[in-house]
Amino acid sequence: MARSLGYRLMTVLFVFFSANATGLASDLAARFARIEADPRLYQAAYAAGEARATLCAVCHGEDGNSRKPDVPNLAGQNPLYLWKQIDNFATGRRRNFVMQALAKDFTDEDKINLAIYFAANTPRTAPAEPQRAPRGARLFRQHCAACHGADARGTRDYARLAGQRHTYLVTTLTAFRDGTARRRSNIMAAQVKGLSNDDIADLAAYLSALR
Repeated sequence: MARSLGYRLMTVLFVFFSANATGLASDLAARFARIEADPRLYQAAYAAGEARATLCAVCHGEDGNSRKPDVPNLAGQNPLYLWKQIDNFATGRRRNFVMQALAKDFTDEDKINLAIYFAANTPRTAPAEPQRAPRGARLFRQHCAACHGADARGTRDYARLAGQRHTYLVTTLTAFRDGTARRRSNIMAAQVKGLSNDDIADLAAYLSALR
């Protein structure tokens, strides 16, 4: 578990030091580095994140596998992506009444620990839909892979889609297509423009079953 996360945390370290756009202090990057390098610190951070995640479990599940079909899985996301989303909610850059109320009281250490904990867990995939998945795979390569990665496992800037909840994917993609999404994204709007409901269902079928 720690070994696979270590590579991603080294990516976090590089981004924290080099990308001014993140607005994160170098001492926070150094804390990520120390945690990744020391198994005892890593285990402590994981345990602390697990304890703090009880606040998230009602919706996102104890291990980051959502209990609600319209709520996203957090398990397996890139740790920097998770940190940024938690911070966005805490600062109001991303809006959701429940998430903002929870995140505003998180310390930087809480955010780090939660990111480490959820990133290390494995998303539970949906049953395969062989009639839809092959077309969904083609649509994914055409519309999504450039940002979300060829394996759909995301990056520091883009969410992991592999193993994501089917209903959440359908709802979110439809909202971006129809211009009703809470978050504005010109990239997402351009990519889903013109997709039919069947296209979106095919994409969701492929991604929700993808490991």
